[in-house]
Amino acid sequence: MSEIHGITRNVMSEIHGITRNVISEIHGITRNVMSEIHGITRNVMSEIHGITRKVMSEIHGITRNVMSEIHGITRNVMSEIHGITRNVMSEIHGITRNVMSEIHGITRNVMSEIHGITRNVMSEI
Repeated sequence: MSEIHGITRNVMSEIHGITRNVISEIHGITRNVMSEIHGITRNVMSEIHGITRKVMSEIHGITRNVMSEIHGITRNVMSEIHGITRNVMSEIHGITRNVMSEIHGITRNVMSEIHGITRNVMSEI
């Protein structure tokens, strides 16, 4: 019985050693695979990050150009409106001056006529 017990212990010890070696080998392979996956993932994420930065930079540049173009158009439109407004106001000013001058002339003529009549009436008296 002692001999069988010894053999059994040796066999079990051998199986235990082999199992430990197999598990250790699987653990090593798993570590290598996981490390490889981690490296690939890092490279892919880095590539995506770089592409994203380039795309965002391109969008930023396009946005700046569009906004600059809109700004330029707005400045031109506002300048055109300003010029038209100045011309209209100048035209109104000219018409107003002519009307006021005409009223002034008529008033002078009326006042002169009244003055003449008054002089004649006073002279008659």
